[in-house]
Amino acid sequence: MSNAAPPTLVAQANPARAALTMLSDPGNTDKIYFGYDSPNVTAAGTGQGVPIVAGGQATEAAPSVFTGEVYAISPTAGQVLIIVETTDEDIADRQ
Repeated sequence: MSNAAPPTLVAQANPARAALTMLSDPGNTDKIYFGYDSPNVTAAGTGQGVPIVAGGQATEAAPSVFTGEVYAISPTAGQVLIIVETTDEDIADRQ
């Protein structure tokens, strides 16, 4: 993922999402920026996303979990973002 490329959709909208963790690989050499429901998230200036440093993480957990789309971008190509999503089976079964 890089700023030269468009932002990447890293998590689709999921009304059954119970938790979401985004982990920036410790081997990354730059920050990754993410935005909620923001397909035009940037790594700088207007529209800059929330930064995650190499080896860092951002977590959404109960009682308030964002269930929309999440996009990410980095100013440096080759950065790795690991997504861990947990769903609420009761909500998923009702879908």
